[in-house]
Amino acid sequence: MTNDLKWNCNVDHTFKQACKKLYSLRVLCRARVCQPNILRIYLSSVRPVLEYAVPVWQDISTYLSEAIERVQKRALNIIYPKPESYAHALQLGTLDRLDVSRVHLCYKYMAKKSLPATPCITCFPAHSWTCLTIP
Repeated sequence: MTNDLKWNCNVDHTFKQACKKLYSLRVLCRARVCQPNILRIYLSSVRPVLEYAVPVWQDISTYLSEAIERVQKRALNIIYPKPESYAHALQLGTLDRLDVSRVHLCYKYMAKKSLPATPCITCFPAHSWTCLTIP
């Protein structure tokens, strides 16, 4: 985030890092690696870059969201060279758009944060904590 509270620099950095990793997908395609394996490489190396720290910057403007989405479009064009459309390529890979994925990740994050901090607290009745003294 910059001093003017915009995410442009973060999105630009994320975009550049992810685009650098797309080269490995091109190399795998030239080596005739099967599409499911290339998709796994995308999901394990490129997509985490695009989804890093999403709960912090999830609510970005549309043009920044589309810039990040372009990386996934490029990756799917590499993996599936001639899909009918972007939506068809998403179906082939059983993927969601990144904006939908970001929302799901935020819900998962918030659900995890709403759990008690330590699981042991739920094991003991509430009144047993009042008799504990700390030396």
